[in-house]
Amino acid sequence: MQTRAIPLSGSNNDPTEFAASGCLHSAIRGAMVRGKDIAIEHSTPPGHIFVQSQARRFHTDRADLLPLCADEPGAYRIRRLRADDTLRLDAAAWGGLEDLLWTVGFAASRGRLIDELAPTDVTELTEWPNLTRVPMGAQGVRLAVLFRRRPTSISIASRLSGAGRTEVQQFLSAAWCAGLIRVVNRSDAEPESGLEVEPDGGSSLITSLLRRLRGS
Repeated sequence: MQTRAIPLSGSNNDPTEFAASGCLHSAIRGAMVRGKDIAIEHSTPPGHIFVQSQARRFHTDRADLLPLCADEPGAYRIRRLRADDTLRLDAAAWGGLEDLLWTVGFAASRGRLIDELAPTDVTELTEWPNLTRVPMGAQGVRLAVLFRRRPTSISIASRLSGAGRTEVQQFLSAAWCAGLIRVVNRSDAEPESGLEVEPDGGSSLITSLLRRLRGS
């Protein structure tokens, strides 16, 4: 999975926030709520994302998923997934749906904060993202450790990690889309996707990351 951020482009992009309803997150979440399997098809460049919502997995034929996930409505069409779509697909080629939702938030945000979060919110990472399968940015692992250890604001996270504000916002937007964020200063804010994500690599990886940060 590539980790490059996709820069802002176009005159309609708000430089500080973006709407969850204006990206693929809305379509995927809608399919999950209804228990439907969908095909998301792009024509330029051609590519697909197959979503099996009840199995919580996805398949794509694109090596680089970020451009597809960054597209706004109108750049793709959505239809019901058919049995013949997946007939010849290798079972091992499927990925976890939480990884797709993270990638959507990371790509679509382009460094902006998702509109479900406020710039002054204090948030924490409720579960570990799949560190080997999702885009994280240059400071992603450090931010994951920071937000997993304690609730933190954007400004404090930026200062402690050395990451830029847009990089922190991109991380939080991805985590919110994957349902891995809890806002501690607002009782009504819960992880949006409701996905349960297993920590990647087990406790030994987490311990190693923490030790590395403490020694930095």
